[in-house]
Amino acid sequence: MVGSVPIRSRARLAVTLGVALLASGCTSTGAMSDDSTLASADSASASASASAAEQIRYPPPPASALVNDELKAKSVVITGCDELLNGGQQAIGTVENLAATDQRFTITIDFTDADDGTAIVNWASVDVQVPAGRTVPWVAEKAFKTSRRLDCSVAAVR
Repeated sequence: MVGSVPIRSRARLAVTLGVALLASGCTSTGAMSDDSTLASADSASASASASAAEQIRYPPPPASALVNDELKAKSVVITGCDELLNGGQQAIGTVENLAATDQRFTITIDFTDADDGTAIVNWASVDVQVPAGRTVPWVAEKAFKTSRRLDCSVAAVR
């Protein structure tokens, strides 16, 4: 992580910018391509767009959900990642409040392609109120259609 922007957020931005550059028909130097390379750029753009659409199938969470509090993030543990019976995914875990006062934790979970490891298929978020000095369970789930086998990872905690 660099600053307060998680690596996964920067990866999403890089994919989006790469697709936009390919779609614009520009070369890596910023000059417009000629007609002979335009067709291959259009083909590459369509391929990159399809690939990006597969990687981020559902709209990503708002940027505000991806602001990470590193101290709080250390208190969050995923203990399970399961497919929902009617489609979708759930992550289950615990969060420990090491502070002397009650704390609210907003946990954002990415559901990623288990075979690819980086392709974000969907996400879920959950708010958990945790009394001072206590550990409580949490569940973040979302119903959606996918044929992929998924893993769960913490995208951000705030």
